[in-house]
Amino acid sequence: MKRAIGVLIGVAFLVLTLSGSAMAITAKDMAKFLPVELAGFKAPMQVLTNDMKMKTYTISAASRVYIKGQTKVRIALTAGPMVKTLAKMAGMKLSVDTPTSRIKSYKVAGFNARESYNKKMKLLTVQVFVSNLVMVQAQIESGDPKPALTLLKAVDLKGLSNLK
Repeated sequence: MKRAIGVLIGVAFLVLTLSGSAMAITAKDMAKFLPVELAGFKAPMQVLTNDMKMKTYTISAASRVYIKGQTKVRIALTAGPMVKTLAKMAGMKLSVDTPTSRIKSYKVAGFNARESYNKKMKLLTVQVFVSNLVMVQAQIESGDPKPALTLLKAVDLKGLSNLK
């Protein structure tokens, strides 16, 4: 009987850990880090937010499109149990260039980051993993990562790392 109770307590702890119910970061929490203006780019629309509740965990997302001249960058913030695994993968040294894509890893403000470029679609994605809690992603239809990196560095990454 004691063993069965111990197993139930262990399972309950695991479910609470995966669900993040004790420390869930919500879309509303992250939306505060996407202001109307960021590094000279302006956001013509509101922040889009979504908290997707699964059976044992929640995935939260907030995103906004920023425009400066002809350059349009979408910034998305995502929190959920998968971020820790993705952050570890991004931490591996990687540099691949094929006829269809380019992928490389590096650091942005001390956090693990991964850049991928789909040459056929001309779509660049840069992901920064903040303290294994939040993935900050910038997407731009360009092979040049500079505008995306400018915006990513302007997001308060340190503030995001303090969310719990």
